[in-house]
Amino acid sequence: MLDRPISVPATFALAGILLVMTKGAADSFGGGGVVAASAVGGLADAHSSLLTKLVLAAVAGSFRFAVTLAAWPAPPVAVTAATVWVVLIR
Repeated sequence: MLDRPISVPATFALAGILLVMTKGAADSFGGGGVVAASAVGGLADAHSSLLTKLVLAAVAGSFRFAVTLAAWPAPPVAVTAATVWVVLIR
């Protein structure tokens, strides 16, 4: 029998930490803090998901397959980063 792939207590702990951080950001910075906390959480989730997929691609397929898979999101990520730079930072 297989064990659970996800630890339920760890999932609830992470959710609690994210809620506390979002509440702290809201208290300190208002609505902008909530948006920033959400953005950081979304980026962390997306990157961990991509990393998991790349590791699985390398293990199940080959290193070349993982590199090919990693190249697909590169253009949209570059366009998004450039847009954020132009609109928000610059």
